[in-house]
Amino acid sequence: MHSHLEQLQQLCLITSEFTRKIESSTQLFRKIADGAASLFKGSRALVYLARWGSTPQVVANRGLSHGFIEKLFRPGHETSPYDLVCTKRCPIYFSIAPGEKGSRKGEIQALLREEGLKAVLSVPIKGNGETLGCICLFFNRDFPPKGYYLKIMEMFANEVAIAINNAQLYRRLRESEELYRELYDCAPCMYYSMSKNGIVLKCNNTGAEYLGYKKEELVGRSFLDLVEKGSVPLARAVLDSTLKKGHSEGELSLITKDGNSLHTTIKATQAGFTRGKEVRVVLTDITEKKKLYERLSWAEKLVAVGQLASGIAHDFNNFLTVILGVVHRMEEEGTYSKRIKKGLDIIKKAAMDGAETVRRTREFANTRVDTAKFVPLEINRIIMDVMNYTKPRWETLAQGKGVTYHIKLTRTLRGGRVLGNPSELREVFVSIVNNALDAMPAGGNLTIEIYREGDRLAVSVKDTGVGMSEEVRKRVFDPFFTTKGAGGSGLGMSVAYGIVARHRGEIKIDSQEGMGTNVIVRLPSICK
Repeated sequence: MHSHLEQLQQLCLITSEFTRKIESSTQLFRKIADGAASLFKGSRALVYLARWGSTPQVVANRGLSHGFIEKLFRPGHETSPYDLVCTKRCPIYFSIAPGEKGSRKGEIQALLREEGLKAVLSVPIKGNGETLGCICLFFNRDFPPKGYYLKIMEMFANEVAIAINNAQLYRRLRESEELYRELYDCAPCMYYSMSKNGIVLKCNNTGAEYLGYKKEELVGRSFLDLVEKGSVPLARAVLDSTLKKGHSEGELSLITKDGNSLHTTIKATQAGFTRGKEVRVVLTDITEKKKLYERLSWAEKLVAVGQLASGIAHDFNNFLTVILGVVHRMEEEGTYSKRIKKGLDIIKKAAMDGAETVRRTREFANTRVDTAKFVPLEINRIIMDVMNYTKPRWETLAQGKGVTYHIKLTRTLRGGRVLGNPSELREVFVSIVNNALDAMPAGGNLTIEIYREGDRLAVSVKDTGVGMSEEVRKRVFDPFFTTKGAGGSGLGMSVAYGIVARHRGEIKIDSQEGMGTNVIVRLPSICK
């Protein structure tokens, strides 16, 4: 009776050890083998799984030689504990006692003798309607199983089945968590979880990488600190609407760590299990899409103006041809006073200017790439020509207004070459420099830099002038849009945009009112 009580106490201790914490499979099976052997002093234990392959997978061994195990579970050994338990699905016991007969069992008896053993008790581990495996106890004495001992072992095997099932569930849960974490961190969208006050609680890798931060740099910061100044009111509105209605969406412009803009769509919802306490947002980068829409919008305007220009150019040129023809005949057929000759010169010049205006109007709408006129150019030489071309104007402006302009090329790129039309590229940069001078009526600094950006060459023209509002900046490339009143045609930057587009490049303008303007032209680079 005392022995039985000890075994029950031991069984309780072992099973409580199984259920107290989830461990790795290796640790679990080792504890199962140790626990089974400790139930019956002097026994050795073997644990194997019976459902993987045609031979069992031994997962824990206490006190048995590897050679014995290999022979015991030899494939086709129909009377091994493996085959017997899987077939009968109940405890199996036999010993080397003379009463055990049968040639096949004799092989097992021989193996037991070689190992110095006299009996083996195999108890199946059953769960979910199938035999998961088996616990084998080997004894160095004859151990006829009484009903009590079998009950102890079956109780132990049941607890083992529960422990194995829990371990499998835990493994699946951990795999699911790892899969979720991988999907969450590597998703193409930016995910943020934040408090109702807008403090970032969590974000995925994508959300950090897009902004140029590490995740730990973002956690604890206000989400509004990551939003462009002009989008802060909208961000507040999205957060407030989400807390009231449970969801909201819109568009936001974020600021990356290096100061660039990132245009995104935002969809915000309240977290289900922390409703009212946590807001989750999904941000999708639409920066390139927005640029594409802007290009398409500008292209549509070009098409419209191009159609208008094509519609009136023929008639307008006919009028100009008549005017120029009459002036030419009058000059050839008559002798006039200086006053009349001066008037004819003015008429002729106005007609020629009109023809040039038509040409320029049609030119900015023509986005066809005529590579036949493109030649390799050194970008340094183009910029030096532009500085020489514009020098008389800024010197005249400075003298006439009594102000000072500091114009300097602070950074050059030796050997930087592009493929293009030299006169067109000079026209682009002359327009940009002239606009910069006009934006500095009280004088100022104009800095030009040439540098490489990957496979492109960039030219930055930065002034310290009056700058632009966001509305003006968005319309700079619109045809006929000007802030110079009657003194401007509104075609300079439109033509420049068309030229750069034909050269497979891009123009970007960074400007704020009172903070000056930086115009950056990027062109594809070619080898020397």
